Amino acid sequence: MEGSGLRLSEYLIRRDFLAVQGIVTVIALIVGAMSFLIDVIIAFVDPRVRF
Repeated sequence: MEGSGLRLSEYLIRRDFLAVQGIVTVIALIVGAMSFLIDVIIAFVDPRVRF
């Protein structure tokens, strides 16, 4: 089974920069969404947290 890191390195070797850009964008969106979700969960768990 191949992971996104292996795919990313294969695309970099083949100089398929459109695919690299797509993978990096998807990873960035996942990290941003998870960060937002964690912030929301923390706000519900700890009422002292204000945004």
